[in-house]
Amino acid sequence: MYPITILNEAGDSVGTIGTPSESFRPIPVFDRGEFAGFSANTTTLPQVLASFDVASRLDVLSGSYLVVTHSRYDDTYPPSSFRRLDSTLDIYDRHTGAKLYEDVPLPERSKVLGGGRFLYLLLNQDLPPWRIAKLRLSTDDSSR
Repeated sequence: MYPITILNEAGDSVGTIGTPSESFRPIPVFDRGEFAGFSANTTTLPQVLASFDVASRLDVLSGSYLVVTHSRYDDTYPPSSFRRLDSTLDIYDRHTGAKLYEDVPLPERSKVLGGGRFLYLLLNQDLPPWRIAKLRLSTDDSSR
């Protein structure tokens, strides 16, 4: 959830970072009993899951950047599944909290695997042969 709470080694909150983009759809507040007894006239679980985005991953990139992965639930997968599709990234300066990039689109059906020196993506997670992309943040203004 936004803002993202930063904790120290002891688990104490030392601040927050991040704001959602305008395209980010937060999780709605549900009424008590809203999911009791689904019927044709009520909202179904897949419809509810498709109505919001989640900040599904936080990864540090090159020691200086915080990458926030936004995901949505896959409404094309079997209804009983809670599979998420990674869709966009927000990138922050980890030290200052400044948002550097917002809503960076990810390739369709890719999945963020992790950060470190590079950001790793699993491309086309449904069909072999699977490929892993190794991405690096370019800070050169001409390549944005």
